[in-house]
Amino acid sequence: GSYNVIGFSVEGCASDPLQFTAEILENDYEIEIRRSGCLEYTFNAKNLLNVQPASDTYLWDLGDGNTSVDQTFTHTFDKEGTYNIKLKVSNSSCEYLHESTLTIPTFDIQIVENPVFCPGESFMVYATGAEKYIWSDGSNGDSFLITQPGNDSVTGWWDDVCSKTLDFTAKVYELTDAVIY
Repeated sequence: GSYNVIGFSVEGCASDPLQFTAEILENDYEIEIRRSGCLEYTFNAKNLLNVQPASDTYLWDLGDGNTSVDQTFTHTFDKEGTYNIKLKVSNSSCEYLHESTLTIPTFDIQIVENPVFCPGESFMVYATGAEKYIWSDGSNGDSFLITQPGNDSVTGWWDDVCSKTLDFTAKVYELTDAVIY
């Protein structure tokens, strides 16, 4: 912040006070986290004052046993879960500590029921678990009309950076010869 300072002569002589404004800058950081893949995240130690002393050092603890000393970097986690992210920024005069929690959700899609239908009929399949869906014929939406048996797939997308594909087979009930007595 800015402070008005009034000072007097060191010898104690009577003189007019000296007045000046002192600007005290603190290295105030925050953790920026952006998803760049399903399990891949980009981390940045953002200096809120846009003052970047060359002597700042960084130590990240990613909560999964991995660390980094870079200001900005990308890391891929092994699995979904909750991670306690710690950042320590230090220089010769101060130290800044910050913690943040990162929760990586489970990315999973499923179809509501197995597509089995009678000959000559169709079957509507519904997908759940993602933000948007692309089906094997290129159509979009959470539902897909199946008109013939065969292999199909649906790809679910999250944040336009993470996707998973589910393959499934549409089957037609087989009619057997029935003997009527």
